[in-house]
Amino acid sequence: MIPTELFRRRMPLTISFALAAACLLPQFAQAEDLPTFPIRELVIRCPDIVVAKPVGECQGKSWRFQVDRVLKGSRTKPGETITVRRMDLYHVGEPQWGKDKPAKPPQVVEALLFLARTNQSNGNNDTFALEISGIRCRTADGKVLCPRQWMNPGNYYLSPEKPETNVKWDQLIAQVTKDIPIIDKVLSLRKIKDPAKRNQAIFKWIDEHHGEFTNSPWDRANPGWGSLERRVFCWILETCRAEDGWKALKLYRQIAQYPGYGPGGNEPTFEFPGGRRLLLAVATDPKQPIEDRRMALYHLMSSFWPRHHYPKYPGLANVSPEEQTEMINRVSPLLKDKDAEMRGLATRALDNVSDPRDGALSDRTTQAALPALIAAYGKEPPGNTRNKLAEAIRDLGGEKRWKDVSGNPGGMLVILYSFSLNNNYGREKIHFSMLMPGVGGSINTIQRQPTLILERLAADGKIAERKTMPLPVDYPKDIWTKGWHAYSGMISADIPSAKMAEGPWRFTVEGVAGKDSQHPWRSEPGLFELKRGNRARER
Repeated sequence: MIPTELFRRRMPLTISFALAAACLLPQFAQAEDLPTFPIRELVIRCPDIVVAKPVGECQGKSWRFQVDRVLKGSRTKPGETITVRRMDLYHVGEPQWGKDKPAKPPQVVEALLFLARTNQSNGNNDTFALEISGIRCRTADGKVLCPRQWMNPGNYYLSPEKPETNVKWDQLIAQVTKDIPIIDKVLSLRKIKDPAKRNQAIFKWIDEHHGEFTNSPWDRANPGWGSLERRVFCWILETCRAEDGWKALKLYRQIAQYPGYGPGGNEPTFEFPGGRRLLLAVATDPKQPIEDRRMALYHLMSSFWPRHHYPKYPGLANVSPEEQTEMINRVSPLLKDKDAEMRGLATRALDNVSDPRDGALSDRTTQAALPALIAAYGKEPPGNTRNKLAEAIRDLGGEKRWKDVSGNPGGMLVILYSFSLNNNYGREKIHFSMLMPGVGGSINTIQRQPTLILERLAADGKIAERKTMPLPVDYPKDIWTKGWHAYSGMISADIPSAKMAEGPWRFTVEGVAGKDSQHPWRSEPGLFELKRGNRARER
């Protein structure tokens, strides 16, 4: 499970952040899983592709090359000498760990370079950055070298291709040459100015080629259409045509067989009255498939306050007061939905539509949804949805209302999440994390070790067994010396569980807070079903 503060738009390709860091500084790459992109994906990503010969040794921070052929792009010309920076991420040859006499690295006589969109040249037109993993080399004895990360942490080693992906150099160049016009034709669809015609052309391409999608863009043996399998749907979403956008979301889920809410990205597809009406109609229609209702509610919850975030989309609009009231009235009943995910999404939608979290729009904040949220909170079992309800009530109702509901002082809110059963070296433990979401209130510092309460629940919900112990913090060790508060991040805890009976256990943490440690507080409960044999689960 994830903490409530992380319940936002999800990005399926989370690898992008790691790649950005790897491109900026080599030391960041040391602790990342560095991908080796398929050739087709590199063609998609790179505006410039050249075949070049090395000038001098292939080592150090910058490597120099003389361009032999330009396969794609206009930033280089044959015969020019270019410098490629940040090459200390790459080593020629296989790792020489543990060898008494390290082998001499192979001699690189030719390289296929995939140059990134930004050259990071500091004004030098002959200096470029390499796309991550964007180099293939030919050695003097005809072997093709490909960058691979042999160990994480660790850099790339340019070593011979594996048999399943091995190709001869001429075949490699031919593959790139063939792919370039094919990929450029797909990329040109995004440049069609008329959004209706553009979307129609993209839908047509998807219909013709979705059978070639592999949903595994990093599989070098069978990459399909790489990231274009996702990008083409994002191109439709960014036109902000609600009907087309909804069709694209459903089609992506069907083709990609992805249970999430879409291809990712931050396109403001539905952030105007017409788009919100479409989503609201689907989300509140019990005859619609539950997957569609969840997806509609997910996109609705982030559509209320586009403000100035998207200046190139003039049609976007904040919710009007009338629309805000309608949203609250029609979404509130979803807090009673039998589907827990729907209840959680409804909670987040009501929280977001009730408060723009913008000082300039403070007059638009409303507590109209608060009674429904409080009623739902009282009936919601422990888990992620209850945690979201607690955070929404605390944020919208303020410290006084939250104390009336929870008994906690000063806006104090603590949630337990991410339960798991671990068995390392024969020592069985239940691991969980604890978080104080948001910025906290006036009383938000804990300096005394709190107490963990464990309650095993019988089939009728009554307490069958109860244990208490000082909260055993695994990380950070010195948290009570420094004091734990909302800015401290999460706490992780491990408790020995070998002697605990199987079944559902309710976890609660309670203690005292404030500089004088005189304010009692109690966490939101967490529920964990203990089943041995790797069958334990958070409920």
